[in-house]
Amino acid sequence: MTTRTKIVGSNFGDNWNGQRCRMHGGAKGSGAPPGERNGAYRHGRFTGPSLEAQKASGAALRVVGKWLTARENGNIVLEQHLRTEAVLALRRSLTSLLRLSWED
Repeated sequence: MTTRTKIVGSNFGDNWNGQRCRMHGGAKGSGAPPGERNGAYRHGRFTGPSLEAQKASGAALRVVGKWLTARENGNIVLEQHLRTEAVLALRRSLTSLLRLSWED
């Protein structure tokens, strides 16, 4: 290890653009296979469709909470706007949850 590498910490090569370490990072495509082909697959909680459903449900709950707060505060214009947003968010959430259940 030279002084230059100690200062810069350059295990990444000269053109570090968010790439992996050239000594320790592994090649593109290396690593465990996705899904059930991975031996550590236990359940579907962290699969793509499941995470999408979780994000949609969380977004719907946040919008519904804002809508209820605006309703309690008596802000009619904001309440009407958030009501339509809440309905759309709930639809997206239910659609992703139904899509998730159809895949099982």
